[in-house]
Amino acid sequence: MATTQITPENEAPQVELITVRKEVLDLDAKGEVTLVKAAQPPTPITDMADFVQRMNNDAAQILKYANVAFLEYYKDSLESNPDVPWQLADEDSDGNEVLVPWNGTLIHPTRVKSFNLSVMNLAKTLFGYAKKMKQDVDENRTAKKAAKAEAQKFILDNPTSATVLKTPLEE
Repeated sequence: MATTQITPENEAPQVELITVRKEVLDLDAKGEVTLVKAAQPPTPITDMADFVQRMNNDAAQILKYANVAFLEYYKDSLESNPDVPWQLADEDSDGNEVLVPWNGTLIHPTRVKSFNLSVMNLAKTLFGYAKKMKQDVDENRTAKKAAKAEAQKFILDNPTSATVLKTPLEE
């Protein structure tokens, strides 16, 4: 049986302290208190034999935590999984989130930064975007958001811009 040794690619994340908290009724204090257990993290597991030993050779516990780790791995790799389609988050009539098929087109990742800069420049030049557009903080945020939305719409309504945004940025 081959063993895998800890390397920088597969070592456990570094944490300062591991804490567990619970709220309890303290009869002496006559009220709710928060109790905390804090400990230094254990040394990283070096191989599967070490893992099995630390889990006291308990097959049920080993399987339970192997599945927890696998679910984390699956979640981490889901974004790049071509077999699972992207869906659009929408709301049903009760306001609950529902997922519906999505057939849109993404901006090419190399174009995002320049697109955002273009939106800001157009918002400032054509739509009055400024640091302080209104005296009221909430109204100012709303006005700034509206100016950026108008600039974005201006760019995306141009068919040439939309075509360019789909293609990689040439370096």
